[in-house]
Amino acid sequence: MMGDYLLIVPLVLALAIGWLLGRRDRRKQQLENYTERLRHEYFSGLNHLIDNNTDEAIESFISALKYNSETVPIRLALGTLFRRRGEVQRSIQLHQEVLALPSLTAKESVQVQLALAHDYMAAGLLDRAENLLLELLGEGSREDRDTTVRLLIDLYQQEKEWHKALKVAELLSDDDGALGTRLAHYHCELARVALQRREWQEARKHIKGALQEDPDCVRASLLNAELEMTEERWKAAIKSLKSVPLQDPAFVSETVPLLAECYRRLNATGELRRYLEQTFEYAPSTTAMLLVADEIAREQGDYQAGAYITEQLKLRPSVKGFNRLIDLHLKHAGESARESLGVLRGLTGQLEQSKPVYHCRNCGFSGQTLHWQCPSCQGWGEVRPIQGLEGE
Repeated sequence: MMGDYLLIVPLVLALAIGWLLGRRDRRKQQLENYTERLRHEYFSGLNHLIDNNTDEAIESFISALKYNSETVPIRLALGTLFRRRGEVQRSIQLHQEVLALPSLTAKESVQVQLALAHDYMAAGLLDRAENLLLELLGEGSREDRDTTVRLLIDLYQQEKEWHKALKVAELLSDDDGALGTRLAHYHCELARVALQRREWQEARKHIKGALQEDPDCVRASLLNAELEMTEERWKAAIKSLKSVPLQDPAFVSETVPLLAECYRRLNATGELRRYLEQTFEYAPSTTAMLLVADEIAREQGDYQAGAYITEQLKLRPSVKGFNRLIDLHLKHAGESARESLGVLRGLTGQLEQSKPVYHCRNCGFSGQTLHWQCPSCQGWGEVRPIQGLEGE
């Protein structure tokens, strides 16, 4: 209700201003009749609004609009209010009625058609929205054209038409970082498809395009590493994976399994350990720490590995690290201690499994799977590995 209240306030102000300005352009008798009707509907709507009767207030304002044909901005605002309330068909009808007004200027016509395209998209009428927006591409001011392009990008994103989205984005007169991030992920979507089809050259083209749109695109670096590993170019894959901490330190954990495979293929696991220990200074990760512990266990034994994990947990406590430490103690514990440790391990294991691994920094969505596009807020590149006690 509070959101509706705030949306209606501009309508109240606009109607009041329209009422005052309209007084100049009417003959005295017409003015008296008009202002009397408008005054009645205006104050009726205002009273409903004060009483928190949003629906009744809207009806009063609609009634007031009947007495003033020069209210395109108000009608657009009202249509937006309907759409946000979920009354999409009502918004469509209102905008279509406005579009039929003979007194519309060219600029107003473009604005109404853009609002109507919004309505069609909200209603799932994507074909109608696309046709309308394509017709508008060459019309209106630069700002209107950019709005049209951005709506088309949103539409093509819904349809997963990544090629079309990238093509129409070239028509923008200006750009921003947020859109660059989105376009980078569109390239990554196409690169993923190319990898699945074993179209290596196409995949490389889109990975390059992603990094051009967003040099800090972690997903592109991971895809590039996957491509290099497919072609058994282990050193090239390592180079790509080592760029991830510089792009976003939170994603170090995503590179660890791939790095382990690459260094194993090169028989250079010692180099992997040295590299991971260096990353602890600027990109600490429990996953990386546990891989180092595995190398210590392989070379020096479980006791040294346990001592190493204990020291690391003092610096950065984590449930995942604590569970590994319990596992090491279970291997060498006596009969009585093993039973107690087993119970403890079961409890902490359930805690680890029940907790999400990733979360969206934009809306707070969390889950066990890394989504490059948040399922909740639809933001791109906002889902990241959780840090701290219950994460990395």
